[in-house]
Formats: sequence, C-alpha cells, structure tokens
Amino acid sequence: MEYYLYLLQIFGGGNPKINEVINAYGSAKDAYRKINGGDMSLIPVKRLPNVKKASLEQSKVIADYCNANNIGIITIDDEKYPIRLKNIFNPPVLLFTAGDIGCLDSRLSVAVVGPRQPSDYAVRIAENICYNLAQCNVALVSGFARGIDRIAHNNCIRHKKPTAAVLACGITVDYPKGSFELRREITDNGGVIISELLPDTPCNPDYFKFRNRIISGLSQGTVVIDSNNASGSLITANHAFEQDRELFFTVPQDTLDNTRSKIIRYLRDGAHPVYDFYDIINEFYPSYSSLIDDTYLDKEQLTSFISRTTAAESKEKEPKPTASGDKRIKKNTEAEIKPVDTHRFRITSVTDKEKEIDYVKVTPESVLKKRRKTASKALTSDTSNTIASTDDLPKTEEAQENISADVKIDTEPASSEMTGRAADILGIISACDGVTLDKLLSDTDMSFGELSEQLADLEIDGVITCEAGGIYTVKKER
Repeated sequence: MEYYLYLLQIFGGGNPKINEVINAYGSAKDAYRKINGGDMSLIPVKRLPNVKKASLEQSKVIADYCNANNIGIITIDDEKYPIRLKNIFNPPVLLFTAGDIGCLDSRLSVAVVGPRQPSDYAVRIAENICYNLAQCNVALVSGFARGIDRIAHNNCIRHKKPTAAVLACGITVDYPKGSFELRREITDNGGVIISELLPDTPCNPDYFKFRNRIISGLSQGTVVIDSNNASGSLITANHAFEQDRELFFTVPQDTLDNTRSKIIRYLRDGAHPVYDFYDIINEFYPSYSSLIDDTYLDKEQLTSFISRTTAAESKEKEPKPTASGDKRIKKNTEAEIKPVDTHRFRITSVTDKEKEIDYVKVTPESVLKKRRKTASKALTSDTSNTIASTDDLPKTEEAQENISADVKIDTEPASSEMTGRAADILGIISACDGVTLDKLLSDTDMSFGELSEQLADLEIDGVITCEAGGIYTVKKER
C-alpha cells in the first residue's frame, strides 16, 4: 500500500503514467526503489519537484489518517478491488473508500449520468429509470454531482438500496458543498463513496474527466440521460465504448435538434434507445435475471421473458422419438436465445483523455449496392415480360407501329428515368445549404421508398452526403 501511495504523491490520481511506471519496473515496490535511487528516466519534468517531496514516511501519515477516520484504502492488488474496474484502460491503482466497496459484487451495476441542470423532461425520465432500476435491486453508479447524478443516488436511498458515488475530489473535501449528509445516507444504506485522489485533493476540471472512466468501469452498462453535444456525459459514454460496456441514451424530444446530433449518431451506431426503464431491463434480463428482482415488473414488457416462455412451450410440444426408435423431424423454434459475443463498437484509437470512435453506417455501402443490383434485375425482368406479351397483339401495320413505339418506351434503360429523378433531387439539395428528407418529400412527387433509394444511390456515388441531424448536402470536392 505505501508504495502505491508514494507513486500517488508524485503523479496524482488519474494519471496513466502511474501504470506505465509500474509496468516498466515490474511492481510499485520496484518503481519506488528505482525512483528513490535516482532513476528519473520515466519521470516527466513537471513531476520532478513532487519526487523531492514524496516519501514512504508521508505514505504512512496518509494511511494512519485514513485509518483514524474510517477511510478504506483498496489497492489494485487487493481481492476487494472491483474486478470490472481492474479490466479497463488506466485503472486506478488505489481507491479511497467510505462504506462497503463490495456492495457492487453481487449486483447488476448500471451507471446513470446526465446534466447538472436538467430539463423537466430529463427529471421525469431520470426518475422513471432510477426509481424502477433501484426497486429491481440494480445498483446505480454516478458522479455525485447535482442534477441527474443526485436523482440516481437519492432513488437508491429511497429504496434502501446501495449506490456508488465516484468523486472528482478527495474523499474529505466537501464538494458539492453541504453534501456530507447525503454521503452518510449512502453509506448507511450499504453504498460506497469512492475517490482515486489523495484525501484532501480539491476539485480540478481534469479530475472530472478521469473520474468518468471509473463510473463506467464499475458498471455493466451506462445510461446517458437527455445529453447534448457539449455535455460532459459524452466523455463517460466514450469510456463505456472503449470498455465495451452496454450504452444507453434517452431519445431526444426533438430528434432534428442540431444540439443533439451526436446523440442521434450514437443511437444510429448501436447505442440502445431508452423510452423508459424497460429498455434497460430487457437488455440485461437474459444474463442477469437471477440478480434482478422482477417482482414489480410487468412480464408482458419483458421481451426476453416472453421469448424464453415461448421457447419452453415449443420444446414441450415437440414430438419425441417413438419406442421403436423411429425419430420424428424436430421443428426449429425462432424463440431460442443466442448470446452475441461480437463487440458493439469499433475503437480506432485511445488517448489519455479522449476516446475516438470509428462510427460505422447503419446500412453499409455494400448492402445498399446489393439492393440496387437486385432492383435493377427486377426491372429488367419486368421489361422482358412486357416485350414477350406483345406477341399476342394484332399484327396489322398500324398496330405494329403502336407496338414498336410502346416497346421502345418500355425497353428504354432505367438509368434515363433514374438520372432525371436524381437530377431533380440534386437540384433541390444544391439550391439550399442542406435539406431534410421531409423537405424533399414535399418538393417531389416521389414515394418515401423511391426517394430513399435515390438518396442512397447518390450517397454511394459520392455526390451527396448525409450529415448530423439527417441533413442532406452536396458533397464538396476536396
């Protein structure tokens, strides 16, 4: 423990350099011996003054203070250290705790984050999610800030259930101001207060960013409530992506609001849309039904419960082999539940403070091209049928001229009409900085399906692009 505290004195909490140094030297103890012996090769210049101040004596002072004030110290080597947190990028090497750090071990844990000044809608849906999840024995993890974080913690206390509050300051610092009473209520109900910072460390903007990786790291899934493009909650969402945890977003009230375009993008790329708490329960119920108290749930809204019931009923109805050894054909049931092991998202790079996501289109280009090819074959087949049917018509000279004219029209390449349609669409888009699908539908006589295919073809050809919020624009040449 004292060696981890020594490194914490030098680098501070949340600094990935601690893990780099420990890995380079083999252990925290060996790192102490090297650094204390004068090896500064892995110490950044701005941290050199801290090396002169750090000592094992100071580590003992910190440990004694924590012991006297009932503050737990959990190192990454400790068996009490949360296993889910240990397996993230840059895990905290040491946690200061108040309460029961083991309260998350035997429970489904879900992180809930959102704005500090929530709208009425955000408050309503946060109450729906947090109240019902806590009632179902789900432990909620949040950042102990005002607003949505506070709603999450309070609803666990309301049901006398544990919650985990991750601080962006030292565990003895009163932030938010006047919050020690809430901390006491959390610990009294079996919950835990967590900080990776030395006990008297004041708040710092960087600490909030680093703290968010712990919030998502402690949880099997993260719920982002009524966020916008500039919200710090998206940092937690990025951490959840990087950690390959389930990610949920409440659906914006206005899906065309440009300030919510990043949320729409997350939803398109695989994040779960949340309309109420059942969207979260249904995702976890197949794997964690033994941990979820479903006493208060409407079973008809549990999709996985219904699927399992249907599968069980189908299995009972299956014909069994006869005594003579005759085997009957076994019917396949579509209700079987199969686990999905593939990752939901693809991470292209990871930096210390930000995770960049490689977004993948909902409908890949290869699929769209295949659809277009299939449609083209169908059109050719229809044209052939039209030509063949003319054999049954009268063979008079006048009729033959009419037939020839008709056939000429019908056998005209589809691309001529398609090109004209595409040109009309392109003209409308070019005349504006950007247009929505609704605008195009109102300005043309095309059906939704026809317009969608035309837009897909133009996008594949690189003529137009669909930007955030579903705005179509002409693609600029680079």
